Amino acid sequence: MNVAKELISICRTRDEIFIPINKNSPYILGRPEMIYTATFALTLSDSSTSTDIRLECQFGKEEIVGNKQQFRVIHWSWLSTPRHGHQYKASHDNEGAYKRKGPLDIKVLDLAENLAWQLEISSYSRLPHADLYPIFNDFIHNVTLDVPLPTPADREEGPVPLINFVNLHGLDVESVCVKTKFQWYISTTPYIFEATKYDFYLTPRHTPEGVSANVKGIVPDTRWGASLASQQWIDKLGAQWSLPIGCRGMWKPAINAFFKPTKVGGINDPLVDGKPGERADWAEDGFKEFEGRIKECLELIVKAKKSSKRRAEMARRGVHEDDMD
Repeated sequence: MNVAKELISICRTRDEIFIPINKNSPYILGRPEMIYTATFALTLSDSSTSTDIRLECQFGKEEIVGNKQQFRVIHWSWLSTPRHGHQYKASHDNEGAYKRKGPLDIKVLDLAENLAWQLEISSYSRLPHADLYPIFNDFIHNVTLDVPLPTPADREEGPVPLINFVNLHGLDVESVCVKTKFQWYISTTPYIFEATKYDFYLTPRHTPEGVSANVKGIVPDTRWGASLASQQWIDKLGAQWSLPIGCRGMWKPAINAFFKPTKVGGINDPLVDGKPGERADWAEDGFKEFEGRIKECLELIVKAKKSSKRRAEMARRGVHEDDMD
């Protein structure tokens, strides 16, 4: 937790490099780098069968109600479980129940810094014809996210969101993971650096159908992660969603075509005209740039870990943060 707080603080402080994803939009009051999403694990059942499905949704600001912001779902995807005999059980790490085996999955462990990272392309199975059944739209209509209005006293990670939903006849929530995403563009590039807080809740059993439910009073299993992506990749691969199986979108399956050099230097390079100066070894090799940016992100996390450890040691000695250089 403290490492995540330090990481967010570093990105906010270096605002010439880390540009909030919603800098020019009042998307979330006082928190322009924050986006809220959620993952619901549900059971779809009738008198004889049951199926495990998932809902991925993103929230947008709807209105201010009293001392809170109330968000509603603006984008969503219904996903089915791949037919590979996997027995689904609600858990914090439930991604595996829905992912197909991806074309790329590389895991790296840095023993010196006690860090692990992964390079991955994920694919999922859409739930067919979900838009034709009223029950799915009814469920989405009843999902809201309440977030207290931000105050100067809020911690770096912001106020705690509260998700609300309604169990319907034949559609029951097993668990929900609320994701608070802190996203920044790396200045003048399509690269997005993200720190994500995952609040995982096992939902109450036997919630009456049609009655509003939420996770108030349930202690979440909270974890943090960080990632690096590119808006160009998101746009290119996201177009696959609407294409038939086996069809490729408007992109070439070649490393030099997919990884385009940005002609912008690293986050620690000297600024030239307000942006990091071009780095010669990245100028013509977009994949080498990508490798370099991964290394930079890891170095940023290591810096946050060391800063967090230092603050903890100073606190144990009774030294106030204002006295720290």
